[in-house]
Amino acid sequence: KPLSFLDAHIQCGDSLVGVFDPKVLEQGIPDEAYKPLTGDNKTICSNLQKENATYRKTSKGAMGGLQGSLNLSGTQPSSQSQHRLHEIEAMPEDSLAESTAKQEAYASWLREAGSDPEQLAADLYTAAFFLPKTAETRSCVPTTEHLLKLQLGKPLEDESLIQAVIAASRDFRFFHWHLRFGEVMEKGGFDCVLGNPPWETMSPDVKEWFATFDPDIRNNTLDGQREIMERLLENAQIHQAWNLHCRQLFSSATFIKSSGRYQLFAPGHLGKGDFNTYRFFVELSLALCSSSGSAAMIVPENLYNGANAMALRKQLTEKRGPLTLRGFENAKKLWFPDIHSAAKFCLFVSPGSPRGDNPVDAAFCIKNEKQLKELSCRVSLPSWMAKEIGGEALAIPEIRSSLELEIIEKLYRAYPRFKDGYEKLGGSRPYATELHMGNERDLFTEEDSDMPIYEGKMVDQYDYRAKAYISGRGRSAAWGDLLFGSEAKKIIPQWRVSNASLDKETLRRISTYRVGFCNVSSPTNQRSLIATIIPPKSVCGHAVPTIHISRWCLEDMLLFVAIADTVAMDFLVRKKVGLNMTFSIMDTLPLPSNLSPTDAEIEIVRRAGSLCLVGPEMESAAQELASTDPGWSQQLIVDPEIRHHTKAEIDAIYAYKVLGLSRAEIQFILDPASLSSEFDDYETFGALKRAELRQFGEYRTQRLVLEAWDRLFGG
Repeated sequence: KPLSFLDAHIQCGDSLVGVFDPKVLEQGIPDEAYKPLTGDNKTICSNLQKENATYRKTSKGAMGGLQGSLNLSGTQPSSQSQHRLHEIEAMPEDSLAESTAKQEAYASWLREAGSDPEQLAADLYTAAFFLPKTAETRSCVPTTEHLLKLQLGKPLEDESLIQAVIAASRDFRFFHWHLRFGEVMEKGGFDCVLGNPPWETMSPDVKEWFATFDPDIRNNTLDGQREIMERLLENAQIHQAWNLHCRQLFSSATFIKSSGRYQLFAPGHLGKGDFNTYRFFVELSLALCSSSGSAAMIVPENLYNGANAMALRKQLTEKRGPLTLRGFENAKKLWFPDIHSAAKFCLFVSPGSPRGDNPVDAAFCIKNEKQLKELSCRVSLPSWMAKEIGGEALAIPEIRSSLELEIIEKLYRAYPRFKDGYEKLGGSRPYATELHMGNERDLFTEEDSDMPIYEGKMVDQYDYRAKAYISGRGRSAAWGDLLFGSEAKKIIPQWRVSNASLDKETLRRISTYRVGFCNVSSPTNQRSLIATIIPPKSVCGHAVPTIHISRWCLEDMLLFVAIADTVAMDFLVRKKVGLNMTFSIMDTLPLPSNLSPTDAEIEIVRRAGSLCLVGPEMESAAQELASTDPGWSQQLIVDPEIRHHTKAEIDAIYAYKVLGLSRAEIQFILDPASLSSEFDDYETFGALKRAELRQFGEYRTQRLVLEAWDRLFGG
C-alpha cells in the first residue's frame, strides 16, 4: 500500500518509542519502567515499582477488555482514533485549500487522540517510562492499576494524570504502530520498508546539541566546551530544553532495553558497546515487514561486523531470505559530505521467506559509482562462513574477491575448528589465564629465586625470550630486544612470583610445557597471531593466555604453534580479530588439535622444533623430540637469517602441501597488489610490509616465502 501524506509526519525519533504489538498491554506495565533516572527520587521509584508489581500479579486474567479491538491478528481495529485517521486519509488534497484543510484535520487529530481509550492505553503504557518520578509528580505517574481500569472500561478519574500522559506523548513523540497503521498490520505488515535511519548513540552529544546556540563549541577544547555549555545553561529556556533532551535519551534507552518491544540484543559480553539507534530501526523494519516483505536500509558497518549487532545478523542470515550486502567507504566524502572520509557504512536488502541455506550476496569497500555499477568485488559468501570466521559474534567478513573466498575455504578444509578438535579428544576448554597482572599484583616479587612472570612483550613467534625488561613500571616500562645469537638472550622479566603464592591448579599447569599466545592483537599489527612454546616453572600474565590439552604431546604443540604462526593463518585471523585474540576467536580457527601425522606435518614439526626449542629452558623438550622422532636433525637454529628462511619454509609447506594453495594464492595472501593491478587497493600485511621496507629496503617476508616455494616445489 503506498504511503500517504500522513506518513511525512513520521520523524526518525518517533517510531522507536511506543506500542508496536498491543498484546503487551495485557501483561501490564513492566516494573523496569520505574527505574530511577537523573532527577528521579529513588524512594518514589521503589514504591512505584512495588505498587506496579502488585497490580501486575492481581491483573493476570483480568485484562483483555480491549483485546478484540487491539489484536493485530483480529478484525479491523475499531479505535475511534483509527476511524478518524482513515477519514482524514480519505480527504482530497488536489488543491492548496484541500491540502491545508487536511493538514489542519491531522493536527486536530493529534491533539484529540489522547481522549481515545485505545490511544490513552498505549500512551499510559509508554509514559510510565518517561514521566519524572518525584514527590511532586508521584500522582501523575501511571501504573498497571490505571492500565487495568482502562482495559476494563472503567474511567480514569485523575485528570492531572491523564494530562501528564498526553503531554508526555506529545513531548516525547510516542508512535503506536497498531493505531497509525492498523489496516496494514491487519494484513500482516508492509511489502517493503526502506530507510536511512540516524546513526547516533543514545547519549547526550554536548557539541552537537549546544552548537545550535553557539557553533564555536564544535572546535573548542574540552574545557572550552564546558565553559560554553555552562554559560548557555544560565538561560532558563535552554536549561529546560537540555534537561528534556537528556531525559528523552535516557528514558528512550530504558524503554528500548526494558519494555520488551525490542528483542534482538547480543548476549553477554557481545552486547557491550555503543547503544546505537540504527540497530533498533533495523529491528523495527524487520518487524514491519509482511512474511514476504523486504527491508532495505543504509546503516553503519557495525551491522555486519560489530559484536553488539550479532542478534540482528542472526535474524538477517538465518530467519529471512538471502541477504544482499553492499559495503561502502566514504572516500573523499563522495557518498556523504558531512561524514568523515574514513567512515564505512553499508546497504542491506533483506527479503522475507527463508530459503534454507542462504548465501550472502556481498560486495565491500565500494568507493565510487563506477565500482558500484561494476561490482567486480562481488562475492557469494556461504552461510557457514559467518559462523566459522565471525565466531560467536557471527560477523560477516569483508571478503572482496573469489580468490580470497577460495583461500578461506581451503583453510577450513585442511583442519576443523580448533574447538571441534579438542572436544573430539574429550578434553575441556584448554585455555587459561594463569595470573592476572592487575588483580593479583600483591603476589609480585623481584626475587631472582622466584618464577618469572611472562608479559606480552616477552613473547614472539617461536620465541619465549623476545624482550628483556630494563626499567620503569606499567606503561612507562622500558623493554629491549633480545636477538638470537646474543649471549644476553635469556628470560628477563619485570616481575616474579613464588610457588607458595599460587594455587594447586596453577602449579600443576605450569609444571609442564604449554602453548602461549599474545592476547593483545589487531588486524593492523605486523602480525595478528603470535604463538610459541612456554617452558615450565614460569607463569604467564593475562596478556599471554596459555593452551594445554591433557592428551597433547610435544609434537602436537609444535604443529599447533607452527600453523598458528603462518602468514596464511594470520590472513584469516585478520578477518576476525579486533583488539584482542580472544578464546572465542581461537575456537573458530582451523588449527590442528593433534598430529595426524602426514609427511607434511612431520616436515613442519621438525622445522618448528629447530625454531622453538632453543634455550636452556627447552633442553628437556629438545631431548624428548629427538627420542620420539629419530628423523629430526636436532639442529637448534640460533642464526637470525637461517631462522627467517626456516619460517618461510614452514609457510610454503603449509600453503602447498596442507592447504593446496597455488603460488598465486600465497602471493595474494602476502601482498595482493603485487599479483595484479585489480587488487591495488587491497592490503593484507601492510604494517609488516612497511616495517620491512624501512628496515631492509624490501618486503623480505614475501621474498623469502616465495623463494622457499620455488626452492621446495619447483615454482
